[in-house]
Amino acid sequence: MWVGGVLVSGGLGLIVLGGCFLIGAWIMIGAHALGEPDSEGWSLDSRFLLVVLYILAFSCVVGAAILITCGVRSLLGLLKA
Repeated sequence: MWVGGVLVSGGLGLIVLGGCFLIGAWIMIGAHALGEPDSEGWSLDSRFLLVVLYILAFSCVVGAAILITCGVRSLLGLLKA
């Protein structure tokens, strides 16, 4: 029983962490959109950081889906027993 609860809690924590990465990407995009019209655009470092933030957010959501699925299966297995 504890295992299922821990897996679901971990999955919810990963969703929060993925949201933090998406907020970071959102702040970067918002800061660029509000920048000066004379700006040259995105530097290579900024593009790389934005891609890394999106990859980390996607990985957290996928990991959360896996953890929540395993945790719910474990808890449903207890109900059947």
